[in-house]
Amino acid sequence: MPMRVAALLEQVAYSPYGQPITATYLDYLLPLSEDVPDVAQEHLETPSELIPGGFQGLGESGIIPPPAAIANAVAAAVPEIADRLTALPMSPSAVWTLLDEAGLTR
Repeated sequence: MPMRVAALLEQVAYSPYGQPITATYLDYLLPLSEDVPDVAQEHLETPSELIPGGFQGLGESGIIPPPAAIANAVAAAVPEIADRLTALPMSPSAVWTLLDEAGLTR
């Protein structure tokens, strides 16, 4: 979910003087309850055979591929605007504007 939000909703913007202008939740579109999928938490345990106690580190997945994959999915779904999808977030209003400019909203 967080990377989908980064690709579609959140925008970190700065003034010409480098001051953040998206500093509160009032400054950008937040996900609604229907935007959040059901989440099922699962645990997978694979103890290490090399370390006493079997402890292992925990890794986080990368944060760069998901927004790019979402952008590519939008580009594949609407190839008429694919060359203009150059910035994140691809908010509903941003995508609608591109669709409108391409004459696809009639």
